[in-house]
Amino acid sequence: MKNTFTLLMIMLVSAQGFAQEIIPRPNDYNPQTGMVTIQREITISADNEFSNLIPGFMETTQKFSIHVRRKKKNGFIRLVQNNTFNNPEEYRLWIAPNGIVIEAGFPNGCFYGLQSMLQLMINAGKEGSLPLAVINDHPRYGWRGVMVDESRHFIGKTEIMKLLDFMAMYKLNKFHWHLTDSQGWRIKIKKYPLLTIIGATGNSSDPEATAQFYTQKEITEIVQYANDRFIEIIPEIDMPGHATAAVKAYPEFSGGGSEKKNIPILLFIPGKRVPTLF
Repeated sequence: MKNTFTLLMIMLVSAQGFAQEIIPRPNDYNPQTGMVTIQREITISADNEFSNLIPGFMETTQKFSIHVRRKKKNGFIRLVQNNTFNNPEEYRLWIAPNGIVIEAGFPNGCFYGLQSMLQLMINAGKEGSLPLAVINDHPRYGWRGVMVDESRHFIGKTEIMKLLDFMAMYKLNKFHWHLTDSQGWRIKIKKYPLLTIIGATGNSSDPEATAQFYTQKEITEIVQYANDRFIEIIPEIDMPGHATAAVKAYPEFSGGGSEKKNIPILLFIPGKRVPTLF
C-alpha cells in the first residue's frame, strides 16, 4: 500500500511538472493515472476545417526534428471539432493511453492546443512518454503582444519568421512591427522609391549603413505567415513625427529643420499637399 501511494505521488509530481512545461501555464490541468509513449512516427488526423492546420503543424515540428505524418483518421493526435466551445481561443487537450485528442470549437483554439502539445513533445524528447492528463485552457488576455523596432536595427525576413514561430508557440497574437522612424524607413513604397533608396540607409549604430528594407512581396509573405499562426500584424509607420528618414529622402516636405540633424519642424506646409504613401 505504501509503495502504491509513493508511486502515485511520483506520478502526480511528474504530471504537475509537465503542466509547468506548458507556457503560459494552462488554466486547468487534471493529471490522470498512467503514461502514454510518444510514437516513433507520430500520425495526425483532423475533423472538418481543422485539417487546414495540419500542414503548418507538420512544418513546425520538422524544425524541432519531430516527424509527423498525416493520416485520414484515427491518428495518434486527433483534432476534434466540438461546437460547445464558445471561446474562439479555448481548447481541451486529452492525453489518453491510446493517443492525444485536441478539442476546440474554432481553428485558433485548436491551433493553441497544438502549440501546447508541441511544447510537451519537445520536452519529452524522441520516443518519450507523457503522463495522462486532461487540460482545459484558453488565454487570459485578448491582447498578447510583441513589439520589434526594425527602424533602428533591421533584422530581416528569416529572423522575423522565427520570431513568429515562437510567438505562436507561446500563444502570442499581436505583432507590433515598427517599420519607420528617424533612423530608417524599412518598407518599400513603389510610388516613392527614395524612401528606401535614401531613407533606408543607416541605423542606430551606423548612420552610413547600407540601405535595408522589406519589399512589398516580403511584407505580403510575412503577413500571410503571421495570419496562418493567428497573429495580427500591427504596423507602426510614424507620420508626421519621427520622420527624419522620410524627409531625408524627400526634403521638400520637411518644412525646415535644424542644421545638426535636419529634424522636421513642420510636415504640413500651407498650400502644399502631403503625399499619400499607400
